[in-house]
Amino acid sequence: MASPWLSVLKHVPWNEVIGHAPKVAEGARKLWGSVAGRAGEAGAAEPDAPPAAAAPTASPAPDGSAAMLAAFQAIDERLEQLGAAREDHASRLTALQRQLDALHEREARLTERLEAQQRRLRLLGAAAGVTALVALVALAARFIGA
Repeated sequence: MASPWLSVLKHVPWNEVIGHAPKVAEGARKLWGSVAGRAGEAGAAEPDAPPAAAAPTASPAPDGSAAMLAAFQAIDERLEQLGAAREDHASRLTALQRQLDALHEREARLTERLEAQQRRLRLLGAAAGVTALVALVALAARFIGA
């Protein structure tokens, strides 16, 4: 199982891969910076977002930990928003489940009524058949006896 991987790894031009590593790392840094910038903008751009809780103030640190703290606080606020949305969805799903249960109960009652109507219809059909048979016998007896 390992032999196909080894053959693939032998054909990789490792000198070129190592030569392009700094460009890949710089691209990753740019991507990370743009994603982090968008996350901050998205959190601030939401008009229906609840007001943010009072965040502890942090003293600016030279190593960028203040930016990390702000990012974590933004993530924390977004998680709170998502939690509230999840609770709202859960309550709506519960209401829908209650409605579905009520519909199932109504369907069961309607099915029982339909079955009762079918029994009555079969009974009336049998009674009509017996009545028709009695009428035919009476009619035949009148013509035969006449």
